[in-house]
Amino acid sequence: MKKTLLKVLLIATLILAIFVLAGCGNSKCKVTITNDDAAGSLMVADIEGNLVAECEKNTTLYVYVDTIGNNILDTLTINGEDVKANLVDGMVEVQATGNLNIAATYYDRATDPILEERRNMADAAVREMVGTVFTYDKDYTYTLMFKPYEIKAGQYYRGLPYSNYSSTTLHSFMAAGTGKYDENGVYIMGGDKFVNRWELILGNSCADLVYWAWSTFGNSFNFRYVAETTQKRGALRLGNYVYDRDVYVDTKVACADNGYDVMYGSYALLLKGDAAMNHFNGSGHAIFIADNVVEYMADGSIDPDSSHIIYHDQNGAYMDCEVEVGGKTVKALTSTCMDAKKSYSQMFNEGYLPVTCLELIDRNAPVEDVEFTDSVTEYNKSNLLKGTIKCNYYMSDYKMTITDKSGNVVQEAFRHSQEQNHKDFDVELFKSLRQENCDQNFDQYGKDDKIDPNALPAGEYHCTLTIYTIKGNEEHVVRDFDFTV
Repeated sequence: MKKTLLKVLLIATLILAIFVLAGCGNSKCKVTITNDDAAGSLMVADIEGNLVAECEKNTTLYVYVDTIGNNILDTLTINGEDVKANLVDGMVEVQATGNLNIAATYYDRATDPILEERRNMADAAVREMVGTVFTYDKDYTYTLMFKPYEIKAGQYYRGLPYSNYSSTTLHSFMAAGTGKYDENGVYIMGGDKFVNRWELILGNSCADLVYWAWSTFGNSFNFRYVAETTQKRGALRLGNYVYDRDVYVDTKVACADNGYDVMYGSYALLLKGDAAMNHFNGSGHAIFIADNVVEYMADGSIDPDSSHIIYHDQNGAYMDCEVEVGGKTVKALTSTCMDAKKSYSQMFNEGYLPVTCLELIDRNAPVEDVEFTDSVTEYNKSNLLKGTIKCNYYMSDYKMTITDKSGNVVQEAFRHSQEQNHKDFDVELFKSLRQENCDQNFDQYGKDDKIDPNALPAGEYHCTLTIYTIKGNEEHVVRDFDFTV
């Protein structure tokens, strides 16, 4: 699936006979050795474990390790020395003398328990975003795909609405609502933070849905729109197809150029948690993969009509659906699909390219690290709002709460980031209302609130500063202390 290039300088001699000590039955990678990219291969071998090549004159060899299927290169040693292999692409220089001994170990992306847990986390997050049922406190008019659209009070809606204005998690979306439920236990959305003065609404685009799903476990990507779901932004090519965003404006042309066999073989690698995207004529779409069923014909080739994916997505048009409310099946509207089906033939004809992210390949994702940068050593009301919160994963929500000696909340303020890739937050933003001089990248939800220590009467208080990170839907208390006014 992924190719690693190892430039090996041999201070020995090249023997015409190059041989392999390995089983080639159920091989997990293909190794290609060449002394010149343009001169063709000296040796190509499918290997399960070890490979030995003998040489008899000074030369520079290039060794390509190309994993097969969903096998991922785990460890790689050359002549007993560990080599760091880049799982996406890269080059490593290794000096060897005499025989070239390559040993590799692998893990299966489809069955590895760490990657499986991440895939399940992403799928659960998407199912909540596209499956949660809402109603609204009153009628609203907002802009949908450049046209006005009316939301009706009392009507049931499934999933977050489509929006190119904002990008939001389910947690942040509901935090902008009324905080109330109707008689059937359905959450009531609405309020002045839900639709802003430009008649734009909180919600997600199709690419946002994939982004937030992957953000439950990763941070190696940064895209907002389908046109940005590229290798450079962390949407990694899955399979052996060739694609360059600068060359192909229309992904249907890219599919046609790669051909049926390459594209069907690439679709077959899709797992729960991966994605597929297309774009053409300035538009496009991204879908989240929930399952993949591969069927074969009698000759062993993939059957593109019966082979299919199951997917979820966020789209720009409302459709009729049915939901369970109060123990009954009722009609609702939705701009999402859940557990929809698409054959490989349809995917090819619609120009879909399969993609994944690094954290669904590499088991070693970085540990979440939250840091509060603050030079203050003694807290009081004058320096209460100083400091910066930093995190290596994306943060979406921030809350500061001040309670009195009896535990009663006397001041509380919320802030929500509209930026997907927000990794730092200045605590000073808690002291300004949104309509005054709060940073334009933040919208606060709930009532118009702020922290104003100068308004507190003399006494003893407790301050708690909490942030919400996307990874694992986790809450972190980064400040928790007493102070006196």
